[in-house]
Amino acid sequence: MGALKNPPHGSNIVALDVTVENRGSIAIKLKYDDFSLSDSAGERSMALLPVELAYEHVTNGIFKEGYLPSGQSRSGTLYFRTPYDFPRPFNLRVDLETAGNADLSRTFWPL
Repeated sequence: MGALKNPPHGSNIVALDVTVENRGSIAIKLKYDDFSLSDSAGERSMALLPVELAYEHVTNGIFKEGYLPSGQSRSGTLYFRTPYDFPRPFNLRVDLETAGNADLSRTFWPL
């Protein structure tokens, strides 16, 4: 996981480079709503959909949704809109499911 990139002046969009590795024996489903920033009070900022970034001049490197087979990895950049008063420090929260929609894991990484 890369460092959280601060937004340009006047913007509340932050970027985070991520890599997901599937070291398990079954495929996992990756969706934008699996990823969020969370603060110590439990408030969350969900990863933005590509269509929500249309006016932010983001052209490539966006993390792709879809199935991730066993033994493979996927990298890309996730974007989040954070309230200006969103307190730091915060965590990246990742909620993963299997390809069959069963809950797999919930993980928090400090940023």
